Amino acid sequence: DPVVVDLPIPYIQRPVPVDEDGEPVFPDVFAPDGFNAGGELYIKARATAQAAVSNITRVEFETHLDKYPNYTPESPNYDVKDVSTHPNGDRLIFAMRAPLDPDMDEDDEEQPTWNIWEYNLESKLLHRVITSDFEAEKGHDVAPHYLPDGRILFTSNRQKRSKEILLDEGKPQFGSTTQQDNDITSFLLHTVKSDGNDIQQLTYNQSHDIQPTVMPNGRLLFMRWQGTGQNERLSFYTSNPDGTDVQRYFGYDSLNVEPGDNMQEAPRLFRPQVMPDGRIAAIYMQNT
Repeated sequence: DPVVVDLPIPYIQRPVPVDEDGEPVFPDVFAPDGFNAGGELYIKARATAQAAVSNITRVEFETHLDKYPNYTPESPNYDVKDVSTHPNGDRLIFAMRAPLDPDMDEDDEEQPTWNIWEYNLESKLLHRVITSDFEAEKGHDVAPHYLPDGRILFTSNRQKRSKEILLDEGKPQFGSTTQQDNDITSFLLHTVKSDGNDIQQLTYNQSHDIQPTVMPNGRLLFMRWQGTGQNERLSFYTSNPDGTDVQRYFGYDSLNVEPGDNMQEAPRLFRPQVMPDGRIAAIYMQNT
């Protein structure tokens, strides 16, 4: 039908992660830097079964083999997640992590970090938003979204402003860790200009501020992890685009129900998304 305007559909395809027994492994919401090799970003030209499909991330590794010595073309071993679309519909933004070095521990500081990448649907060009290798590798940057003013919102454990404050006080720079585990550096909300400059830290929390998105009124909506032990809480919070006026939007008591006799954990809502009518859609699942 020549009157109907077809829209391309981006999606991430990956092997189902499994454990050593071959059982499916669900993503851990408290590990925003989780890596599952094999995730790739594809785009379908139109919303039809017969439409052409293109892999738009593999080209980065196949054309720069010298830069990615651990890449395996026969079984792509990088990872992609958190794809989001520009309001104009002409660009995609997402998090991508290069293949890990098998000779190092996965949490070794020398391993590649998660970076923010952008793909232009018209020019078909792919580029990393923060171009400097030194700056890009200062932390794991995930869950990017476009803001109305052109900046890019994301969550990261780089904790830029927190470390600057320590430096101003003549103290060593280090990232604050979560209340729940001193080995986990907190992920907090940041923004960056579209050219990769002027990174700003927006929120400060003793645990994670994760899975951010943007509401129709311009406020940010995100998940905040708080508490320890039996008092761990996940709630939806909002703030102004500059990180001020942080308010609880949908609290822990409303978000959860008491576990039944056959439940070890209370079901929770994850990954909030704003619908066109302003309602919030989220994934309802066990927190196991």
